[in-house]
Amino acid sequence: MSSKYRSIQCFLHPVLLRAAKFKENCEIKFLDINDKETTASGIIIDIIHFHQDEFLILNNGIKIRLDSILELNGKKCTEEYCRIHYREMNCDSFPPNNLK
Repeated sequence: MSSKYRSIQCFLHPVLLRAAKFKENCEIKFLDINDKETTASGIIIDIIHFHQDEFLILNNGIKIRLDSILELNGKKCTEEYCRIHYREMNCDSFPPNNLK
């Protein structure tokens, strides 16, 4: 993983926020600080900014830098995946106007 943070694609934010809001159990594949693929599971309890980086925090205390995420619940984090995810949740628009 690059030490310089790269902004994530905007389509991933609503998916992560929705998972946090509805306390969905998530399995996240990401690159650790040694560029090794790692998997963590848990409920997203917060998404924070720290020194211009963005992290999610799982209920088990694991912190994952958002630009290191490769997959969420077995699906590659692509714009198409996020669009399908929101279509399945019956959202009217993508990205959604709200997270009701």
